[in-house]
Amino acid sequence: IIDDALGTDLQFLKEGQMLAGGVGASIMLDYEHSFDGYTIDSELRYTYIHLETILRSSSLGASSDAQTLGWWNRLRVPTSLMVMRRPVRAVFEASASLYPGDQGELLHTEWMVQVGAGIELNFEDTIAPISTGRLVARYAMGESLTGFSIGLAASF
Repeated sequence: IIDDALGTDLQFLKEGQMLAGGVGASIMLDYEHSFDGYTIDSELRYTYIHLETILRSSSLGASSDAQTLGWWNRLRVPTSLMVMRRPVRAVFEASASLYPGDQGELLHTEWMVQVGAGIELNFEDTIAPISTGRLVARYAMGESLTGFSIGLAASF
């Protein structure tokens, strides 16, 4: 009934799958500077990905062009705190992203900013399989969205 009303074939919904393939690329500028226990990281990245339905799903004729321009920054600051006899650093993050392609349309926002703060533990020279662990709380805001998250990260 829906197929006839819309004049389209929705068989792929019954099968619960759609196959897509595509190509993409990213280019990034990265800056890192460390001094007296402080570390500054800054990255500027542009990503473009083109996707199209393929094989059995090609009859849908769907495609997408996702583009992102992002600027991400992190400052690590030494503290006098110790956890498990390991130094603790304060971590501050800020980022801004532009979504000029289909991704922005899907998210209902052409931009997003995030700010965050947290702690980082150094596990180097211990029996732990990770070199650093990080816990960061972030606040995100875009044209039509806001949110809060807590992230846990590990470097090996």
